[in-house]
Amino acid sequence: ADVGSGQDEVIEFAEFVEPVPVGTEPQEGGSRAESFRAQTLIARNSEDVSDARAFYRRTQLDDESANQNCFFDSSYDKHLRAVALRVLAQEAPIREDVLARQVARAHGFNRMGSNIRSRILELLEGVFATEESTGRFLWTGAAARPEVDFRFAASEDDRRSVDEIPLAELSGLIRANRRLLKADDPPVTYARLIGLARLSQSARERLAEAITFVRTQSDDSRT
Repeated sequence: ADVGSGQDEVIEFAEFVEPVPVGTEPQEGGSRAESFRAQTLIARNSEDVSDARAFYRRTQLDDESANQNCFFDSSYDKHLRAVALRVLAQEAPIREDVLARQVARAHGFNRMGSNIRSRILELLEGVFATEESTGRFLWTGAAARPEVDFRFAASEDDRRSVDEIPLAELSGLIRANRRLLKADDPPVTYARLIGLARLSQSARERLAEAITFVRTQSDDSRT
């Protein structure tokens, strides 16, 4: 779930959901997993959305905790880089701290300090990266693409916060479902489409950023 901090306004989607065609309706106070399943059913049964579906799955890394003691040794560079590249190959484009956190957890680190993060990322110096409003994203290949297919969460455990999704992927979602731009509140509509159970102000702003980007690109193509 995407959770804001401080005074970050949060919208609960219990206010917006419609009955799901298969008879499953999300109940206020229900579990996060139930809400996720119900929102996904709403999205997948909508007549206004694209039928094309790609899915995001977190990498299932081997347990590397036995190698924790040699984590910072130069002799471990090759293997550590290989573990990081495995995540990159499956999940790119991916925000760099998300990749580093998965590698750290595989090594038994419950918390990722700056030294652990730097250790992992310094081995990926040759990887192409883009700077965005929500962080630095790593890509496979020699360059970033301006737009990629949106990857829906394959399961509850594979959910990403909106801040963890690159602008190119959010743009792909919006362009594939352009009719939803006519909704009364497009950020809420797209948030429901990707299965979010709640929408924080920061997530709303990120979706609005992507919507503005797509609209600007469309305007530029007509001039």
